[in-house]
Amino acid sequence: MVGRVIAIAVLVGGACVACFTFFRDNPPARERKTPRPRAAARIEVEDSYWGLYFRLASGGSLFAGTVTSVDITKVRQGAADRPYAQGGTLRFRVQRTLAGPARAELEIPYYYEAEHAGRIGPNLADWGGGAVWTFAPQPGQRLLLLLCGPREAEDGISRFGTPVGHIWRAAHDDPLAEAFADSGRYLAAADDESQKGVFRRMCQSKVRSVRLFALDAAFCYVNPKSRGAYGDGYDPIRQSSLALDYLRFAAPRGDDEEKGNVSSAFSGWFRHDRSRDLSPALRAAFEQWYLAELGSLGKPLRCEQALDGLKGLLDQGGAAKLVSLFPRSGHAGLVKALERIARSGPHQREAQDAESSAYVNGVFCPWSSGRLTVAGKGQELLRRLAAK
Repeated sequence: MVGRVIAIAVLVGGACVACFTFFRDNPPARERKTPRPRAAARIEVEDSYWGLYFRLASGGSLFAGTVTSVDITKVRQGAADRPYAQGGTLRFRVQRTLAGPARAELEIPYYYEAEHAGRIGPNLADWGGGAVWTFAPQPGQRLLLLLCGPREAEDGISRFGTPVGHIWRAAHDDPLAEAFADSGRYLAAADDESQKGVFRRMCQSKVRSVRLFALDAAFCYVNPKSRGAYGDGYDPIRQSSLALDYLRFAAPRGDDEEKGNVSSAFSGWFRHDRSRDLSPALRAAFEQWYLAELGSLGKPLRCEQALDGLKGLLDQGGAAKLVSLFPRSGHAGLVKALERIARSGPHQREAQDAESSAYVNGVFCPWSSGRLTVAGKGQELLRRLAAK
């Protein structure tokens, strides 16, 4: 009898252990804990930034860290015509230097207006040498801070109350910070080979701001520090190689706006006489790129940027110079592409549509405004080519 009881107890105990082990290793689906996704993708989609290369290459720095204290020295109470504002100084403990000289702590003036509260994405300050804070800084906030170089920092403080060029709400160990760290590695690379390796990785980055850094680095013919064009170490063959790498690794990943940026960058670079010093491979890539973008009628932003780029080339060098950039397709091939665009739709926008076309992602862009549609711009370029 006792033996039977013991046997039953052993069986029950073994069953309990087996059940415990099973449910420990295979919890119900509703109780399984999955890692929470990082915020980097969301931050980057909402707040991509174009200008990182020039800001850093002209002496700026990029830091990741935490706000440790905020000293508010001035406050403007809100009114009907004047939103609440505050300014002061914050202390920032640097946990990671992503680009520029290493620092342990920063003391930074800031200025915040409630009018800009919560606004994300590019703002006019991004183009002007500083950035308006879109939130009031508070101790404990973990941020990525882009500080302008000496020249732009002085202008930023006088115009915007801060030397900060841009802000991302992300921690030092966020994937966004690691992606941005490549910008510092690129600028600090000891030789061309190692720099090119970093550049190719940046071209393939999932972070849009990093790909925009690569775009500016590849198509840059102006020294960011001296602001001089085609001098101060400018090497057309090296730049040609970078641009070809960008077209190979980054362009296929880009959205329509990024592809439009490539057309604009090509146009700005090739409209100057020094473009003849670029490699034959890049000149051939220019023709191939522009013909493909002119053929993207289903992507009006890309097509329009290509047309605007052609207009810039035509304005700067005339019809003969423009046609010389298309040696394989020639005048006939260029005219054929423009005729197809001119036949694609009406040539004039309605007045309200003309006004709204001046804004891209909520930012005023004068080059996109006007009554001419994509088809109208194609027709206008045809007219000008025929007249010359």
